Amino acid sequence: MKKIPTKRTIYDYTIKQMKALNVHNLAYNRLVDIYSGMIHQYYILLSSWEDEGCPSTVESAAGSLKKHPSFRPNGKVKKRYFELFEPTYA
Repeated sequence: MKKIPTKRTIYDYTIKQMKALNVHNLAYNRLVDIYSGMIHQYYILLSSWEDEGCPSTVESAAGSLKKHPSFRPNGKVKKRYFELFEPTYA
């Protein structure tokens, strides 16, 4: 990834897309702010992972292979996203 968009850029673009679809409401701004922050964090993690050569495992002190540390925060960001934005069916 060459250039990581700022949180504000992601926020503005998301609001612009919502307005184009006629689904924007001021009440959604807080959720869009959270979403834009999480997407920004995701891009930062993805960029650092790509800079390291996209490793999936690293060697532990004991000599065995374990999951690369970049995957843990990445998974947490995705999990938090789905907790916030997954539709609930009643």
